[in-house]
Amino acid sequence: MIAGGVALACSLSLAGVATYTGAGLLETRREARALHDMVDGYATDQQLAQDAALWRDYQRQGAQTLGFAVASGTMMVVGAVLLGVGGRRHAWA
Repeated sequence: MIAGGVALACSLSLAGVATYTGAGLLETRREARALHDMVDGYATDQQLAQDAALWRDYQRQGAQTLGFAVASGTMMVVGAVLLGVGGRRHAWA
C-alpha cells in the first residue's frame, strides 16, 4: 500500500510538471503567432531566425510535455493497482 501511495504522489508531481511545460508550450506558440502576424510580405533574416528558434523550442517542449503526461498517467494506473491489491490483502488479514 505504501508503494501505491508513493506512486500516486509521484503521478501528481509529474502531472504538475506536464502542466508547467504545457504552459510554456502555449506561450511559445503565442510568440510564434505574434511573429507571423508581424511579418508583412517577406520576412527578414532576423525574423526567420527567430521563427526557427521558436519552432525548435516548440518541438522540444512538446516532446517533454508528452513524456511527462504519459509518465504521469502510467504512474497513476500503477499506483491505483498497487493500492487496490494492498487494500484487498489488508482486508483478508
